[in-house]
Amino acid sequence: MNGITKQNWMGRVYTLTQESVDGVLTGNTVISTDGKSITVNATIDKLAQGWYDWLVRGWMIQNAFSFLNPDEREFLMTSMTPTEWDELFKAREE
Repeated sequence: MNGITKQNWMGRVYTLTQESVDGVLTGNTVISTDGKSITVNATIDKLAQGWYDWLVRGWMIQNAFSFLNPDEREFLMTSMTPTEWDELFKAREE
């Protein structure tokens, strides 16, 4: 499994890895941090370019990662999953 490590502006570290089945790349990339992960439909190269555009070139995250959905982009910024956000706001409502 090949992978590269990236860090966001808050210091959170992410490992981008390309998954494979029986040695054949599936095209899905897992982004993980703090033991949590999400699976996205993007290559490592595309994610690395998005990371560069976001943190080096100063693009807004929705432009740098336009191929990701809002939950996936939120994970890159905060490492919070959609389930964690739901639990957080549910607790605040109670």
